[in-house]
Amino acid sequence: MFSIQAEDFDWPQCSVVDCQGAQLNGGRCVRHLDGDEARGDVLADIDRTGDIDVRGVRLDADLVQELIKRCPVVDGRVRVRNLRCDLARFEGEAEFADMTLENASFYAARFEAEPS
Repeated sequence: MFSIQAEDFDWPQCSVVDCQGAQLNGGRCVRHLDGDEARGDVLADIDRTGDIDVRGVRLDADLVQELIKRCPVVDGRVRVRNLRCDLARFEGEAEFADMTLENASFYAARFEAEPS
């Protein structure tokens, strides 16, 4: 097993104390976005680009589904152009089947779903 070092988080981090999530609009990660406008801007970017950046973010199943539902659908499949999940922590079901992932990174991501 390896240990995660501070330098592993090589992106501008969320302004919320003790959160290492990648900064998006307003200096916060997708989990901590304030207000409907900031959240709407990020979701609109996903609609347009198919890019999702959740590096260092703690995600529950609802947030994962919200993000995936915003991705473009091409030939009946969800298309994610760039999925950046380095050091993300998935705290529920995270289903990536039936998707086209063009570029995905899961370096040291943790999946902690309860067994069913």
